[in-house]
Amino acid sequence: EIPAPVLLISIFTGALSGLLLQRIVDRNRSKLGLRDPLQERQDMLRQLVALQERLRSGEQNMTFLCVDIVGSTKIKASADPLSVEFTFNEYHQFVEMIVRRYGGRVHSTAGDGVNCAFDHPQQAFGAGRTIQTGLVELNTFRNKVGVPLQLRVAVHTGAVVAPDVADITSVNYAQVIDLASHLQRHCPPGGIVVSDHACQYLPGGPRSVGSEKITVMDVNGYVWLPRVGPTLPEASSPPPPAFQN
Repeated sequence: EIPAPVLLISIFTGALSGLLLQRIVDRNRSKLGLRDPLQERQDMLRQLVALQERLRSGEQNMTFLCVDIVGSTKIKASADPLSVEFTFNEYHQFVEMIVRRYGGRVHSTAGDGVNCAFDHPQQAFGAGRTIQTGLVELNTFRNKVGVPLQLRVAVHTGAVVAPDVADITSVNYAQVIDLASHLQRHCPPGGIVVSDHACQYLPGGPRSVGSEKITVMDVNGYVWLPRVGPTLPEASSPPPPAFQN
């Protein structure tokens, strides 16, 4: 058994040696290839901030238009497969043609659903109205399934991050797309639901859409329905697409 005085001296000597060694290391960090911990932390923070700025470089406000056919499963089950293929192809081309006319781009398709991206809510709302009012022509001349197609449409605006700014299809997992899809599912057939986020950029705000309001996942939406009566003129083209938050 080590005597207590000897043990204390040993502990003191060890601590003193450790302190002296630490001082020697601190004085000779550059020679030993070691970095100052504080400086190293500051450098890492600078790198982190620079990385975050690069990741956010593709962040922008976008408006998404979500379009889907009402009761498509039932339509497909009761119609000839070739007629279904022809009609649904015509429907997709019809939607894409109008979306491009209003300055939008098709972001993605899933079955009968089409998600389209626009720079401004007014573009998306104008495209949505033209799609709904122009569906009469599609059903009259290019629908071969035996029943008129009906659509649900929704418009929502929010922030997205595009890894490739020039390619809107590079936007994935964006909440704005999910919310547009949820709003579309609650839209009356033949109508358009425009979220309050998108309405604030429309001339006249929600009043320019409609008085009926729905709430989906804490997002308010206003419902547009086509008027009964004489054919209305086609929705006018929007102003320059850039808009501020």
